[in-house]
Amino acid sequence: MQSSAAVADAAIAATTVTAAKSGPFLIVVCGGSASGKTMFAHLLKTRLNSERVFILSMDHFYRNFTEEEKKEILKEEFNFDSPDALDIDCAHDLIVKMKSGEAVNVPSYSFTKHAREAHTTLVPSMDIIIFEGILSLHDDRIVDMADKKVFVSADEDTRLNRRLTRDARERGRTEESTRAQHEKFVEPAYRAYIAPCANKLGTNGLLVENNEGQNLEPHVESLAKEIREEMKWRGVSL
Repeated sequence: MQSSAAVADAAIAATTVTAAKSGPFLIVVCGGSASGKTMFAHLLKTRLNSERVFILSMDHFYRNFTEEEKKEILKEEFNFDSPDALDIDCAHDLIVKMKSGEAVNVPSYSFTKHAREAHTTLVPSMDIIIFEGILSLHDDRIVDMADKKVFVSADEDTRLNRRLTRDARERGRTEESTRAQHEKFVEPAYRAYIAPCANKLGTNGLLVENNEGQNLEPHVESLAKEIREEMKWRGVSL
């Protein structure tokens, strides 16, 4: 006959397993600007092929800026790659709710107004959450919640060349403007805040090299297989 202490320990263990198997699976994808992190997140969602997978972008969590800061933004003198530009507490609180299986209202940020939009997007409970952004692994509270952590790495020349192409095509920026921003804000922030996030991968982390000529697909396919097996263990079929 088991002692009361043994029964209590067994109950706690059973509760822990149930909680682990029932909660949504959180993948945090981090990397520098133009490293390929967003592409990785979208490729992974495509491979998982389920409506129960949601990509939560860190771009939703830029904070409201002061009028003085907006003037700096217009003069391209504001650092968007610093943690200070983000409302990380809001991101954390929302992910806590999503991990608890709650529906959430995701904020919307306007890059033209440099402010939060009045409307939000209602996202129902999901089986898998992919949180991606340049500083998605910066906050240790979010790191601790992650079931899987990914850091997409690319060297400086590769990231800069991709930004030059993207900014000219999508944002109408000149090469001179993009290079100036890179040297003043992007690369210093990468070295100070983003690159150190790779040290937080731990035992459940994946480091992906994505320089010119390298392919994200094998890493995505391997991770998708791992997640399918984990979700099957949790009783969720993808």
